Amino acid sequence: MWWFRNSTERRFLRLLDRYLDPGRSWSGALDRRLRRDMAESADLRVLYDRAIVAHRLMLGLPGDTASALENTRMHTVIVNSAVAPAAESGFLFGRWLAACGAMGAVAVLAIALVPVEDPKIQVVANDDGYIGVRSGTNPLSKATRVGVVGVTESGLEYEVEANGFIYLNDYARLNYRSSVAELDHLFVFGLQHAANPLWYYPLPEEQKSRNIVAGPDAIGFDLPDETLLSRRHVVGDWYIVGIFSNEPISWEHVQRGLAASRDVLEAKANADTPDKIAVAVRECLELGADDQIEVVSVKIQPGSYDQRKSD
Repeated sequence: MWWFRNSTERRFLRLLDRYLDPGRSWSGALDRRLRRDMAESADLRVLYDRAIVAHRLMLGLPGDTASALENTRMHTVIVNSAVAPAAESGFLFGRWLAACGAMGAVAVLAIALVPVEDPKIQVVANDDGYIGVRSGTNPLSKATRVGVVGVTESGLEYEVEANGFIYLNDYARLNYRSSVAELDHLFVFGLQHAANPLWYYPLPEEQKSRNIVAGPDAIGFDLPDETLLSRRHVVGDWYIVGIFSNEPISWEHVQRGLAASRDVLEAKANADTPDKIAVAVRECLELGADDQIEVVSVKIQPGSYDQRKSD
């Protein structure tokens, strides 16, 4: 019963009703809209969390365990987004699935790449407008990872990590994967020079790191919110830090640890070496030996991807 809510909440709840209705279709565009709405409002995120937990409990599942419907929605979005036309260069393009952590069977169905001279480089695109180049080691080979994809106001997605930059006026969609069952809690924050930490997951009011789906068969997931960079970020170096742990980590502990070691973190960050930042974070938060820290380094540039295309 949500007719007494404001128009934004009513629209969001209609979309959420559709997401949780196995008899109705779902698409990448609808998924982006759902996440965009949550990025705009903490209240909508609370509504989402409550509805998802209620859905799981009604099915007899623990509140932190994804249902078959949720997994089906995720696979549908991945597969639909991965259908790709042939490019002018002669490649058959498929959407980059590594950031989504698609399981091997899905990847085989969704993507086909003609071998190129450098087997570490793959050009990818899709009919939703995703364009980019993936290079280096396959992210799926890592036990834990965090990643980022750029999303424009018009809904186009573009590669960030291989290119090394993202635009200030665009959205950042953060994602993660943990193939280690014990590392089933995640804390994600951002660092920029001479700035306070940027909190992504959990938010301060959520108090502690959140439980995630983890294990050898776990696919990757996007964080619930897309972040409009211009609201809290500035042009320059941006470090995304993900902490995977086997126990919840409190937001207060992270906040205190980073504040007490701010000079150390800034000195490490000035070296532009993600590994050094990871070491500094481990030291100042006194993390356990089994906890994993992943750091992604990109540069935030002025403008937007849409503007660049029109120039």
